[in-house]
Amino acid sequence: MQPNAQGGRRLKARSTTGGFALLTITAILFALVVVQPTAVAQDDQPRVHIAVGAPKEDARGIKNAGTVTLLLSDPPQGPFALGIEDARPVASNTVVYLQGSNGISGRPERGDRFGEAVVLGDFNGDSTPDIAISAPGEDAGTKSNVGVVHVVHGRNGAAVGGRAVTLHPGRTGVPGKRAAGDQFGSSLAVVDLNVDGY
Repeated sequence: MQPNAQGGRRLKARSTTGGFALLTITAILFALVVVQPTAVAQDDQPRVHIAVGAPKEDARGIKNAGTVTLLLSDPPQGPFALGIEDARPVASNTVVYLQGSNGISGRPERGDRFGEAVVLGDFNGDSTPDIAISAPGEDAGTKSNVGVVHVVHGRNGAAVGGRAVTLHPGRTGVPGKRAAGDQFGSSLAVVDLNVDGY
């Protein structure tokens, strides 16, 4: 009688182990089917943008003038694998922004801190990314550190090459007045406040 009881226990253990193995295999197959999406045509995928500000970078020999580097990448090829690390973009173009370049007004000046804050977004509703770059150390006449924000509208799917606009406090539709030390643009954020997709 005792051997039969032990045999029953062995049978139960084997049955549990087999069930666990079957459950594991089913879960893996489900993950492979569900997590791996269908490949999307390359033309349907937007380019990846990474904008990096260096507000204390010396530009054209001018201390703390600041620069912004925009890295444009091609979309990942084929379907995504199980991990995001497998979808590494391949750099295809790099743009360096300075004041006085790429249509941006002004010129590099000591302490402007161009690139202190940088945000990407579609600011004019044309489905092309734009870039906003602050220079909170920008002077206005005799007033120091008033600050400005430069907006470069994108073209051809990239946040470069379009018309550039400079926002000044107290001008260009920005309320308030220009005051020394305001450091307008010290921080920037992009948010769709009226839920219209822009």
